[in-house]
Amino acid sequence: MTHPVQAHSPTTEPRADRASAKPRDFIREIIERDIAEGTYGGQVVTRFPPEPNGYLHIGHAKSICLNFGVAEEYNGRCHLRFDDTNPTTEDIEYVESIKEAIRWLGFDWGEHLYFASDYFEQLYQFAEQLIKDGKAYVDSLSEEEIRAYRGTVTEPGRESPYRNRSVEENLDLFRRMRAGEFPDGAHVLRAKIDMSSPNMLLRDPILYRIRHAHHYRTGDRWCIYPMYDFAHPLSDAIEHITHSLCTLEFENNRAIYDWLTENLIDPPRPRQYEFARLNLDYTVMSKRKLLRLVEEGHVSGWDDPRLPTLAGLRRRGVTPEAIRTFCDIIGVAKVNSRVEYELLEHTIRDDLNYRSPRVMCVLRPLKVIITNYPEDRVEWLDAPYWPRDIPKEGSRKVPFARELFIEQDDFMEDPPPGYHRLAPGREVRLRHSYVIRCDEVIKDEAGEVVALHCTYDPETLGARPRGRKVKGTIHWVSAAHALPAEVRLYERLFIKANPDEVEEGKTFLDYLNPDSLQILRDARVEPSVADDPPDTRYQFERQGYFIQDCVDSRPEALVFNRIVALRDSWSKQAAATEAGRGRPEPEPGSREGTASEARARARAASPELAAAYDRYLAMGLSELDADIISGDPERVAFFDEAVRDLEDSKLLANWLNNVLLGEIQDASLLSLPFSPSSFGRLVALVAGGTISSVSAKQVLAEMLQKGGDPEAIVEERGLRLIGDEEALATTIADVLARHPDKVAAYRAGKTGLIGFFVGQVMRATQGKADPRLVRTLLEKRLAS
Repeated sequence: MTHPVQAHSPTTEPRADRASAKPRDFIREIIERDIAEGTYGGQVVTRFPPEPNGYLHIGHAKSICLNFGVAEEYNGRCHLRFDDTNPTTEDIEYVESIKEAIRWLGFDWGEHLYFASDYFEQLYQFAEQLIKDGKAYVDSLSEEEIRAYRGTVTEPGRESPYRNRSVEENLDLFRRMRAGEFPDGAHVLRAKIDMSSPNMLLRDPILYRIRHAHHYRTGDRWCIYPMYDFAHPLSDAIEHITHSLCTLEFENNRAIYDWLTENLIDPPRPRQYEFARLNLDYTVMSKRKLLRLVEEGHVSGWDDPRLPTLAGLRRRGVTPEAIRTFCDIIGVAKVNSRVEYELLEHTIRDDLNYRSPRVMCVLRPLKVIITNYPEDRVEWLDAPYWPRDIPKEGSRKVPFARELFIEQDDFMEDPPPGYHRLAPGREVRLRHSYVIRCDEVIKDEAGEVVALHCTYDPETLGARPRGRKVKGTIHWVSAAHALPAEVRLYERLFIKANPDEVEEGKTFLDYLNPDSLQILRDARVEPSVADDPPDTRYQFERQGYFIQDCVDSRPEALVFNRIVALRDSWSKQAAATEAGRGRPEPEPGSREGTASEARARARAASPELAAAYDRYLAMGLSELDADIISGDPERVAFFDEAVRDLEDSKLLANWLNNVLLGEIQDASLLSLPFSPSSFGRLVALVAGGTISSVSAKQVLAEMLQKGGDPEAIVEERGLRLIGDEEALATTIADVLARHPDKVAAYRAGKTGLIGFFVGQVMRATQGKADPRLVRTLLEKRLAS
C-alpha cells in the first residue's frame, strides 16, 4: 500500500525555454530528459540535506553549487533540509553555521527551510505502515548479533529469530519503544527485505533505534529516532523532491531508497542520482577527522584558515566566487578521483588577481639608511594599484624618506652568480622609486647584518640610470611611516597528498605539516592600507595575496592572513620531503634557495643563458619568471620560439612557468605533440580575449593529449568568447529579470552579489562570455 504525501505543494513555474545546447554533465542530461518527458510536470526540485554535526567544507560546496545551481538553471527550487535524526551529535551552532556558509556562497533557499525532525510523526506513521504490511519487524538481537547474522560479501546472511513476529506483536513492541519502556539497544525496527541479497545494505536494514537523548529541537518528546536511510528518501517524498543528488558513497543505499519509496509513496516518486565527491589533495574531508583536529587542538577551531571548511576558507580570504568557479571547473562526474590542490590555488589566484590592489609589505625588515638623502625630507610618490594588464585605474601615495625597510632576503653579502638584488657595491631599483647602491654593511656584535648604508641616484625616479643597467627591482617601505603588522603565512595542513592513506602503525595525524603556520610579528606595511575596509584583499608585491584577519585583532598591529602565494612551489617541496631529499626552492621571502641557485650556476656557466636572462628582464618579465626560464636551455629555446608572434611576453611566461610546466612535470618540452609556436598562439588567444583562461586550459589539455592547432580546437569546440556588448545585453537583461530579489538586494548595498550575476550570465552563455566585460556591463546595468 502506498500513500500520496501531503506536504509542500510545488510552487515554482515550469522552467523557461532554454537554448538548445548539449548539457554539460550527466545530471543535467537526466533533468532535461525528465523535463522533456514531463516526468514531474516540468518541475525541478532539489535539496541540500546536511547533518548539523559539524561545519561545512569545500566538498559540501560542490554539492551546494550543484543542487542550488541546477534548480536555478531550470527555474526550479532547492530546499535546505537539516537531516537532524541523531540527537547525540547535533547542535544549533552547526545549523546556524551551515545557513551562514550557504548564504556566503551566494545561494538562498527562500521559504524552503526544513528539518527532518519536523517529519518525525509522519516518519513514525510510515514505519507503522510497513509493520502492518508485513514489511518491517522489531528485532531484539544485540548490535553485535545483528552484525554477525548479516553475513559477508561472499556468504548470505541468516534470518533473525525475531524476524517472523506477528504484525500485532511488532506493533505493540514498536509503540512501547516509542513510549520509552525499553533501554537503548534493547530493540530496533528492521525492514524485511532479503537476508541473502548480494547488496548487504538490503539485508534487513535497521530503520529505527532507541536513543534516550535530548534533541536540540524536539527536546525529550522522542526516544526512538529514524536512521538516515529511512528518513532521507521519505523526507524527499514529503517535500516533493524530484532529483535527489548524492555523492557516490550512497550508490548502494539507492536500493533502500527505491524500496522504501516504492512501498510507501505513490508516483511520481523522487529518484536518487549519485555523482563523484570532491577529494582534494593535502587535506581531509571526513567530519570525524576534522572534529578530531579541532577537539585535539591541532588547529585553532572550525574556522582555522588551514582547514578546508568554508568558515576557514572565508577567514583565510578566499572569495565565494573563487569557490564557485572551482566547483564549475572540476565539474560533475560519475567516477571518484582526487583533485590537485594546485587547481584550487590557481583558481583563487585567478580570482584575486583582478580584485586585489597591489601594495608593499616587508615581512622580515632590514633597515636601509640613504646617507645622501636629507634627514627631514619626505617625498610622497605616486604608485599605481594595478599592473598594466588589468584594466583598472587607481593609485596611492607612498612616502619615501631617509630610512627605509627592505626584505632581509633582498640583500646578500656574498651573492652567487645570477643574483640581481642588493649586495655590497651593487645597485637595485626600489619599486616605484629610485635606484640605490649599497655602500656599507652594518653588523651587530654577533656578526648579524642589522642595517645597510646606501646612496640613491636622484636622477632615476621614473627614469633609467645613465650609462648602466640595473637588473633587479625590490619592494620597500618607509621606516617612519610604515604600519606594524603581524603576518600569518599559511601552508597546506598535511605533507602527504592523500593523508587518508596511512602506513602501518600511523594515523592521518602523523602527516600533519609542522610548518603549516608561520607567524611574522615584525612585518611592516605601507600606510595606504590604514583606512581601507578590513575585508580588502591585497597583493603584497612579490609576496602573495593577503587579507586582514576577521577574528583576531591587535591594538598594536594589523593582522594579515596570506590567502595564497603568488606561485606554487609546494609540489616540489612536498615531493622532496616525502623522498627525504630535503626542501627545494622556497617562496620569495624565505631564507632557502636550491633550484634558484642551480639556475644561477647554469647561467654563470653559459653566456647564452645569462644573455637570455637580461633579454627577458628587458622584455618586462619579472625576475622570477626570467630566472625560471633562463636557467634551462630547453625552456629558453621553447620560450624564444613561442614569443615571436606574441606581444604579451609576460603572459606567455606566466603560462609557461605556472601552467605548462606544471602539467608536464618532468617531461621534456621537446617531446610535446605540439610546437612552441602553437603554444604561443594559444596564449595569444587568451591575450586577445578570444577565449577565457579556463577554456584555454581545456584546449591545452587536448593539445597535450593529441596535438592540434589551438585555433581549430577553439572553433571545433565552440569556445570563442562572446565580446559583443549588444549580444550580451539580452542575456544580462534576462538574468536580472529572473532575479528581482537579488537585484534589489544588490542595489540596497549587497554588492557581493555581483559574482552571482556574473556566474548566471556565464552559465547562460555556456561560459563563452568575456567575464570582465560581463562584470562591467552588469555593474553599469545595476547602477542604473
